Amino acid sequence: GTKEFPYTEEGKRAAQDDLKELYEKVQPLVEKYESKGQDFRTRRMRVWKLLDNYWNDLQYSYWDDSEGAYSSVSGVVIPGEDSLDESPRQANIIKAHGESIIAALSSGVPSAQFFPENAEDAEDVNTAKAYSIIADIIKSHNNFSTLFVKLLFTLWNQDFAAVWNYTSKDLKYGTFSRPGFKEEQVENENYTCPECGGSIDMSQGMGSAICEECEEEVSPNIQITTETQKVPTMEEESKSRVLLQAFGPRNVEIPSYVKSQDEIPYLILRRDFSAAKMRGVFPKFYEKIKDHDVQDDNNEAYLRQHYDDARESNDTVEVKMVWVRDWGFNSLNLEDSKELKKRFPSGGRFTFISDHLVEAVDEDLDDYWTITKSPVSDHIHTNPMGHALLDIQDMTNDLINITDQTIHHGVSEVFADPDVVDFDQYGRRAAAPGQMTPAKPLGGRGLGDAFFSTKPATLSREVGQFGDALKEMGQFVSGALPSIFGGATGGGSDTAAEYSMSRSNALQRLSTQYKMLSDFIIEVLHKSVLLYIDSMQEKEAFVKPQGNNFVNVWVTREETQGNIGRVTVEGSDNLPSSWLQKRDLLMQLMERGNPQLEAVLYSPQNATLIKTLLGFEQLVIPGEDSRNKQWAEIETLLDEVPKDEQTSSLPIIPDVDDDAVEYEVCRYWLQSPQGQETRKFNPPGYMNVLLHCKAHKESLAQQTEGQDGRTPPGEAPESDEGMR
Repeated sequence: GTKEFPYTEEGKRAAQDDLKELYEKVQPLVEKYESKGQDFRTRRMRVWKLLDNYWNDLQYSYWDDSEGAYSSVSGVVIPGEDSLDESPRQANIIKAHGESIIAALSSGVPSAQFFPENAEDAEDVNTAKAYSIIADIIKSHNNFSTLFVKLLFTLWNQDFAAVWNYTSKDLKYGTFSRPGFKEEQVENENYTCPECGGSIDMSQGMGSAICEECEEEVSPNIQITTETQKVPTMEEESKSRVLLQAFGPRNVEIPSYVKSQDEIPYLILRRDFSAAKMRGVFPKFYEKIKDHDVQDDNNEAYLRQHYDDARESNDTVEVKMVWVRDWGFNSLNLEDSKELKKRFPSGGRFTFISDHLVEAVDEDLDDYWTITKSPVSDHIHTNPMGHALLDIQDMTNDLINITDQTIHHGVSEVFADPDVVDFDQYGRRAAAPGQMTPAKPLGGRGLGDAFFSTKPATLSREVGQFGDALKEMGQFVSGALPSIFGGATGGGSDTAAEYSMSRSNALQRLSTQYKMLSDFIIEVLHKSVLLYIDSMQEKEAFVKPQGNNFVNVWVTREETQGNIGRVTVEGSDNLPSSWLQKRDLLMQLMERGNPQLEAVLYSPQNATLIKTLLGFEQLVIPGEDSRNKQWAEIETLLDEVPKDEQTSSLPIIPDVDDDAVEYEVCRYWLQSPQGQETRKFNPPGYMNVLLHCKAHKESLAQQTEGQDGRTPPGEAPESDEGMR
């Protein structure tokens, strides 16, 4: 299978072989759904395309009903064309405000925290931990921070965002060996008596033998037969991943009236691919997959193009994937509805290319799709975040062009009588300060009467005030206040504390969207984890950094058999803190000089975090090398067994080791979830680390013995001075 078409493996691609017969029943249902939502979708498509154009600096266009497309105004810059000098001026505030909000909301990505159904059930607890590890695996496979930015961008320009999660197998993900069987032809020799035909045992050797039936010595006949046997073998199989893709309503169609995802009877995903690629994915339909011409197609394909003027012929073909719920088949007559429900009890997914049904699979829509639902809207379809800035963008562009033209026409144009001024002679002379030019007025008039100057254009005083009002209005309606993107707040004392408070208040305005997205993300991750478990191996590892090294965090299929109670946002669903905010908080904590806080901040386990927040990756922190050394030693200890009951396999080096740091690292690991898992599955390795930890502790005790003037434990003091 491929990234976009996960079900195209041989043997799995078509759940139904009779696609032609199935087409006759499914196609009318799809056409019925499409026709009902066509008017609404056409109107909304114009809005989504307009916002996309504005984001991409194509802000001077109008909707041409005859073309069914946006047409550019004369003189507008289109990428690739040379009409810059004639273009109206524009300042893209829609994109600027959108990028500010996207950056603020994506500074931290929500994570899912899984809770066991029963906290006293060890199996449920292990399952909750395993789910969290799998969620981290899925996030790493899908560049989750980038996906989160894509979701925010989609919500800025479109009504909703939708995520499709599915399983994909590919050699590029690696391979693993799975026990299996293969069929082999095996020849068997059968020996029979030539007299009676009875079976003769020749296990004692060749030659003559005694027939038990005839009780005579005979030379047996040999019959060679062939049979098929299944032989155990190890088969190489491609690894799989759960992949996530984000879309908006320009690609995903759902009814306009639905208020929640469970009300959706159907979902249609439309995408454009190279026809040549699709012929390779669906070779049985090679001749039927035709290149389509955008000009001859409906406006769906055109409106998905990046630029407004990209209305051209190409070799792409529309791939339409339709999910229909089981009760969605009720839009057909009773007989067809019953038949489709029997074939697709979970609901169906149907793939169409060039008006041919190329794939039909039993699949539940809710297992593979998650759609955002704004808490401040009654319906899933709602105005995009950037929609409120359209009018302000237009007014800003008008104001910029008026100001620009006023400046250009601020110098008066002069008209002169050619009988008074010899323009040819005047043009041959170089202008010089204090220059005297002979001129003779006509008819007794003054010399000034032969000249006329146009009145220079002047800018109204209200223009600047209106521009400031537009700026503030744009910030207010979008929520992109100056303190979010680092601009001046205006008024106040401009102190750091005031600026920090202003930023917090500004971000609070955006918390509604972030909370909605947080709930959306944990639902996506929960569905993805369940899908991952369906195809996972018996045991899989997730590699995590640990100091300057890496460790494997293992998860087994057995650990996923418990029950999950609920899933929430890990930590808090409040807005994430930026790197700068975290650094400022760290500096404030360091300045307080609180011993308890310092014990936390200067723990060896926080060394890497502090270097990152301070922004000095080259900073040398005392004890960091010892910490990284001990992490590497733990990995070595886990692969070995203790020498005896008191000694680990890896002795300490008293003159080299920093016992205080290495002891803390060992103790931290022994108490960590990873250490506790190792205690269950690798007791000798765990004991090996424990003995190594004890050796560091004993060495540390010897070094500190008597250093503070106290009598070592277990010894009587020589005088009262030692009793403190």
